[in-house]
Amino acid sequence: MSLRRLFLAMTAVAALCTVGARAQDGNDLSIGAKLDYASKYVWRGIPYNEDAIVQPSLTLGYAGFELNILGIIDTTNTWGREDNFEEVDYTLSYTHKCNEDLTASVGAIYYVYPGQGFDEDLEVYASAAYAAPLNPVLTVVYDCRNGDGWYINLAASHVIALPEVHENLDLILDANLGWATENWNNYIVGVNDNAFV
Repeated sequence: MSLRRLFLAMTAVAALCTVGARAQDGNDLSIGAKLDYASKYVWRGIPYNEDAIVQPSLTLGYAGFELNILGIIDTTNTWGREDNFEEVDYTLSYTHKCNEDLTASVGAIYYVYPGQGFDEDLEVYASAAYAAPLNPVLTVVYDCRNGDGWYINLAASHVIALPEVHENLDLILDANLGWATENWNNYIVGVNDNAFV
């Protein structure tokens, strides 16, 4: 069985059997899965695949820690990987609710590009989310390997409930502003300058 088929099978099983179990010490143990479809692959505002992709993901969580595995499947052979993974991301994170308004997270993301000949990459990050109008989130990322530089993102979002259409339907407005150092920009987009992304 190929890695892609194994990952999709695991995601499907987890999606059907999402578990929320209570551990003996009162912490939540969780398993979750998603299968997303996107008309194109855009990462931090940068288009990587102009064609459709499928993104299966599997998340294990316990006591504020999470391990997420996210796959990106090329559906149109843009990267010569039709119906195979063009990327797999492994994220290990810890989230702590500092108070009723402020939540902080730290983590690391390991990027793998199967069959493409690209170097694997590693980032570490810290973020803070504040429960206020527009739900601001500040994230600071350091690329430890290939980019050897910093990426900073400020995000804002607003949720509009649409009960007149369906009780579970929301419209989510989301905006991001990214800035990166010269090394990161040079590696990711080929720009030799500290600049907005």
